[in-house]
Amino acid sequence: MELRGLAAAESDTPVFASKVADAVARRAGKRRLVKRSAVGAGSALAVGSLAVGAVMQAAHFDFAPFSGVEATGTATPSPETYLAVAYEWEAVEQAFRDADLMPGCGEPAAFEPRTEHGLTVTLELAPPGISADYHTFKVGFHNASDDELTFIANTPAIVLVQGGRVASDPNFFQGPTKSINTDPERPTGGNSNVLFENGFTCAGIKAWDDHWKLWPGEGASVEDRNHWETVANQISNGPLSPGEYTAYAWSPVVFGDQAGIARVWREDGYYYPYDIANPAYPSSPLYGDESMLQYCYSEVEDPSTGETTRWDGVLPDDPNGFSWAIEGVEGEVVHFGCEVPPEILADKLRRLVPESYINDYEMTYIISEPITFTVE
Repeated sequence: MELRGLAAAESDTPVFASKVADAVARRAGKRRLVKRSAVGAGSALAVGSLAVGAVMQAAHFDFAPFSGVEATGTATPSPETYLAVAYEWEAVEQAFRDADLMPGCGEPAAFEPRTEHGLTVTLELAPPGISADYHTFKVGFHNASDDELTFIANTPAIVLVQGGRVASDPNFFQGPTKSINTDPERPTGGNSNVLFENGFTCAGIKAWDDHWKLWPGEGASVEDRNHWETVANQISNGPLSPGEYTAYAWSPVVFGDQAGIARVWREDGYYYPYDIANPAYPSSPLYGDESMLQYCYSEVEDPSTGETTRWDGVLPDDPNGFSWAIEGVEGEVVHFGCEVPPEILADKLRRLVPESYINDYEMTYIISEPITFTVE
């Protein structure tokens, strides 16, 4: 086995209790209560696929390789070459943010299907389910090349078009990033079902915003607040407006060493790249690492006002978890997060990656073939 760079030190990662998982679940249940951005807040950088392509081709996303020393010791003979790779999720995340270049609500939509390195997005509309209030899209990735492709991508975002203009926020529903591997024997990957409701359409977003503009403010009673949230959820969860729609699915795609190390982590049971770098999540290998507590914080919600307060740090409860009872603070912990310096994360999450996992391709984006459907 050939080694390059500084070899990663292996460490045991203890398994901790599910208190953080419970809080994450509670937070997920509250997501619809967060006011959405105003309608038409799409990027001004592009109004169609040609403009998007020009911007993406001009962009170059570099992930700086870790600069270390040659690993020493006796290596097990192997035909595979391994590279020591630092996990630089902050750079990957920034690249994904920079790639959000799709036109916004109401802007002209001149999308064209786009395939890169034989990789494309698949899209189909599933049969109606138990509720007519939402549509289910089946999305995924298909590799038509003869090569093995390891990459990081979003669950593809659905973009609806009506009358040649964008009718949904193309970035609002873009699922979590995934580490995906495809090859000629397993050409598909990253398959997901996407439930699409009125809250993802431009009309639904505008109705949501108009509703919150009438919010009476801090003087509202708990009953008023509950009623307001109920109406907001009805707006968000309602059916699409009648009419004919054309749908596309798209996703940025990252190749290279960061895709390779994400695959190594996935093979160890850590499936979502963002979670790997977030010690607050049980799905991170750093979850429960007490050296991370100094970088963590809790957000506590006052049940009487709904306001949240941020408190730095959390208190160790016992060897098997974290305490949600912060001394002197009353309320429910609705979010627990960590802000770890990138260089510390890179050091903690450095791994040896088979060179065959790394495709030397630029970051790009891909767009599915369109499908058309009608809402009665």
